[in-house]
Amino acid sequence: MGQVSNVRKLLLQREWARLEPGGLYLNRPQELLEAWKASYELPRLSQKSWYTLLDGKTLEDAARASFAEADGGAHVMYASYSVARWYAPYARQSTAFFYVDSIGKEILTRLLNLKSVDRGGNVVILETPDDSIFARRIEAAPGVWCADPITTWLDLNAAGERGEEAADNLLQQVLIPWWKERRA
Repeated sequence: MGQVSNVRKLLLQREWARLEPGGLYLNRPQELLEAWKASYELPRLSQKSWYTLLDGKTLEDAARASFAEADGGAHVMYASYSVARWYAPYARQSTAFFYVDSIGKEILTRLLNLKSVDRGGNVVILETPDDSIFARRIEAAPGVWCADPITTWLDLNAAGERGEEAADNLLQQVLIPWWKERRA
């Protein structure tokens, strides 16, 4: 409760939010997001590259099967560039990115027939011990689970290469329209 109060106080002090009869509303969400980006650190996780012979529709079908199997208590969802492809395509990235927990990693490894590699991988598995990231997952299409747009925006900004451009496209195509819709 104390942390919630501290966040509320900070949002109001910086005029990023306002109090209204219905609750607390963001005033300047983009400024808040930029400040968050400046202090963002990637979540504590294990990152490993893998290789699969699957591609295109067969890879997507295997990913959907892993999402469905994981829905029984494990966690698997698209991350980073793979999420941006569903929300607001911009950067071409042949590597598939996934957030998983330990059981989800086993499911994904089996269904995508992954082989561990030191270099030349086309699948990146981000294994996190913190399940809170999965609580915000979004079903981008039937059976396709993705990290939420804000986590994706933060991850893309930290990704390097064309990540910042992909993040800006996500901001323009998804986040800003969503905020405008909420203000109306």
